[in-house]
Parts: sequence; structure tokens; C-alpha cells
Amino acid sequence: MREIASLYGGLDLGEAPRLTAKGELWFSDAFGGGIYRRSSIGAVQKYHSDLMMVAGLALNDSGEVIVASLEGLLALTPGSGKTRNLGLMLDGKKLADVNDIEADRHGNIYGGVIDRVGMANGLPIREWAVGKLFRVDTDGGCTLVGELRNPNGMAFSLDDRILYVVESGHGVWAYDVGQDGSLRNKALFALIDGSGDSGDGCDGLTVDAEGNVLVCCVATSEIRTFGADGTLKARLKLPVRPTSLEFGGDDLMDLYVSTGELQDKGRGEILLFRTDIPGRKSHDAKLKIDRFIG
Repeated sequence: MREIASLYGGLDLGEAPRLTAKGELWFSDAFGGGIYRRSSIGAVQKYHSDLMMVAGLALNDSGEVIVASLEGLLALTPGSGKTRNLGLMLDGKKLADVNDIEADRHGNIYGGVIDRVGMANGLPIREWAVGKLFRVDTDGGCTLVGELRNPNGMAFSLDDRILYVVESGHGVWAYDVGQDGSLRNKALFALIDGSGDSGDGCDGLTVDAEGNVLVCCVATSEIRTFGADGTLKARLKLPVRPTSLEFGGDDLMDLYVSTGELQDKGRGEILLFRTDIPGRKSHDAKLKIDRFIG
């Protein structure tokens, strides 16, 4: 049996694990509020306890943490703890209701906007307004690159030519990434059974060094591994529902997994275990923060 360690507990819905080069682990509590930094020796610092529904983080190469929030994208400065709204506009409106985000190899950020009103009103996902996919360029531009009913976790293929995007309540889509950063040729990569109108079918995902795609399946409390061709290769059951994941360690064989229970507060944890196949480190963002207008 695989040995699983708990690095931190008491979360309502842990989300968005990200590892720095110094071994610091950043994560959030989407339902309980706040952004956390865990040092390499286990000391934990909490920022902005009132910041709710943070489901995505990205590390910026100049030291900030980019935060996906209801108010749009924020830049958190670790030293002061202060946040700054980047003041982005998307399709003529202020960017808001951002779910998850992922940086590409050039340091741009891709993200998804979901229908928070439909979610708050308890509507089935099929009745939610169609969500949006966007790209934020390093110099501050924000571009609409696609639409998806409920965009969630994102990850790039090993060659960075494909962007995998979870649609909660359905499965995983694959997009070809153009040289200009556009998304093309949308195709269903994997249909996730157990996904349904509750929106708890699937959440975050990542890619390992062999090109496999690891998907957090919230409804079934497991991580499913799909080959690059979309075939299901493995299923790993966890004691609590996984929401997102990140590879780390010197050999990239440590897997950090955020977890939580949708209806049972305080059961969320950050889990850590060894994998059989090395992973791939997420790209850092390279946003030139001083060029943003927020």
C-alpha cells in the first residue's frame, strides 16, 4: 500500500498547491478562506483569511503569487502580504469569477471564468452560462481564447503544444496551442464517469514525465491516470476527495495533493506521497506586474 503523509489539515476545501524552488508550498482553502505558505521545515503562514473561492495559484518569476479569485487576478507579495488587483478586462468587461489558472512556457497565464451565479443558485451545470477561457500576456494584455461550460484545472503537454482543460461535470478537453497563443481544434480527451450536474466530477490535473495526464476525480475520491492517447491506465483511491495536485522534490517524484469534502468542513488536507513515474514542474508566470493598471 502506498504511504500517504498529511502535511496540513483542517481545511474546508484545499486547492491550488504550488511549489517554489526553495521548497515552499503554497495552497488555498477555497471554502474556508485564505492562502497558505508552508515552509520547507513545515512552518505555515496564512494570508487573507477573508479571501474566498481561491481555486488557482501561479508563481510569478519576480516573486509574487498570482491568485485566481472572484475579483479577477490578484498579485500577492509574500513579504508584505499585500495584494494588488491586476485590473484586467476581458471581452469588454472587468475580469472576474476566475476559477483555475496555468502558466505556459513563455510565462503567459491561461485561465477560466465560470458562472458563479449559477453555481451559487444551485443550478445544474447544464444550465450555467457558458464559461470563458482567457490568456493574460506577460505585458498585461488579456484575450478571449475559447468558451467552455465550466472550465476548471489546466495543464500543458510535455511539448507545450496541447492545453488540457477540465470541464467539471463532464471530463477533460484538449486544445492545440497555436504559435500566437490561440487555442484550436478542441477535442474530448477523456470522459470522466462519475461527473454530473453536481459539478463534483473532476477538478485539477497535471502531466507526468511520460506524458500521462493525472486527473483529480472528486466524486469518486481518486486520481485517474490517462495515457497521452486518452486511455485510462490507473486509478488511485484516496481517503479524502482530491481537488488539485503538483509534482515536487529533487527527482519530481513527490506528489502534493490538495483535498476536501464538499459537505463536511474541516476534513481537507494537503497530502504527500511518492509516485512511480516522475512528474513535470509547472511553469512560472512572467507577468511584468508594473505594466498592469490595477
